[in-house]
Amino acid sequence: MKKNVFTFALALLATISAWAQTTFTVDNLKYTVTDDTANTVELTGYETEPTGTLDIPATVNYNSTSYSVTNIGSSAFRYCWSLTQVTISDGVTSIGERAFLSCSALTQVTIPNSVTSIGERAFYYCSALTQVTIPGSVTSIGYGAFEDCYALTQVTIPDGVTSIGYYAFEGTALYNNADNWTNNVLYIDNCLIKAKKELSGSYEIATGTRVIADGAFHWCSALTQVTIPGSVTSIGNDAFSSCSALKQVTIPGSVTSIGSSAFSYCSALTQVIIPESVTSIGSSAFSYCSALMQVIIPEVLLLFRTHASDHTRERNKHWKLGVLLLFRTHASNLECH
Repeated sequence: MKKNVFTFALALLATISAWAQTTFTVDNLKYTVTDDTANTVELTGYETEPTGTLDIPATVNYNSTSYSVTNIGSSAFRYCWSLTQVTISDGVTSIGERAFLSCSALTQVTIPNSVTSIGERAFYYCSALTQVTIPGSVTSIGYGAFEDCYALTQVTIPDGVTSIGYYAFEGTALYNNADNWTNNVLYIDNCLIKAKKELSGSYEIATGTRVIADGAFHWCSALTQVTIPGSVTSIGNDAFSSCSALKQVTIPGSVTSIGSSAFSYCSALTQVIIPESVTSIGSSAFSYCSALMQVIIPEVLLLFRTHASDHTRERNKHWKLGVLLLFRTHASNLECH
């Protein structure tokens, strides 16, 4: 018994010791080891609040080991009000949630071509930031990533971006300038960012548009018909949610993903044909579409389920290409697996 207790104590001490070695500080910046084998670290914060110019290194050396910096952690530099310029070295792949939130003096940030994701509110309220070039490596821009960057007038969004979160650019100078809106709709490069609630009747999305951002047409309750061009590849979360007058939408064969709740509460929608190009449909994509009676699902989406009543689910057993599915009330709540 004593031997077992002693062995357990040694194992516990070894584990605590290992944990203690995962975090270290180099040149005022704090890091946490994320992979001991690959020698990668996440930049998690700082000892003393940085001011002026900050260079985030590609590698750091600690205890005779060289570590690659791959991530900037959540809230790493939040409220660094005297930070004016940030250069992120090549090799960093993600900028975490709230990483630079409220860095109100930040005028310039250099994002390398290794970054693939910009987290939720990563640059929220960086009110002095005037221009951002998002590199071609980035595929996702999180919720509120640049929200309330009041001085931000110029943004470049590359073709590789497939998802843009709610409020990603809301409150920016670009967003607030009425001259940037065409017929109540704001585009940035080939991305449809937002439509105003006043949009009504039929609307044809601009040719060349690739991405429809999260919540783009949310609460456009007078919108009756939408034409989506063959250039669009992704329809974001809540993209058309609560478009209660929307009766007709044609999803082109270029679309590969339909986000969660994309058409939820489209209570006038009666039919949806999902093209074979679609490989994923988010949860609740067509929930509470009370008039929706016909949905055609392609072969690639053989497996899905409804969050309907047991009675309705029993009626919809034949899940395969070409089968016409009948739904009632919110029986159209689809989720792919």
